[in-house]
Amino acid sequence: MYQLVLHKTLTLEKWRRFSIDRHILMIANEVNRLQNSFQHQFSTESIREIFERAFELIDMMIWSQSGNLRKELLRWRELFSELYVMDRDTFDKSFKPVQQMYRVLLLLNHQSAQLLAP
Repeated sequence: MYQLVLHKTLTLEKWRRFSIDRHILMIANEVNRLQNSFQHQFSTESIREIFERAFELIDMMIWSQSGNLRKELLRWRELFSELYVMDRDTFDKSFKPVQQMYRVLLLLNHQSAQLLAP
């Protein structure tokens, strides 16, 4: 695991103490911040930092998981990465994919999926 830059006090041992649904909710919080960045027209640098915060957490979760969940997390990370590398003009028009990524993330766990509206 690499040294975290934005979550400096978070270690893999500390992360493993949290439940899987809590992991997902922490990542979802960052994705929600990303959604809010569209409404408040954050700077490109602020948006990149939000992405990087989410990447740190998703990487922690990937490192602490195995089996099918790890596979699904890697797929989710790959799709999320595509949003990260978009140019700003395309990215500004991609609000719907961010919402979809948020929904898919929450659906990865039964407990977190309950937060979605029916």
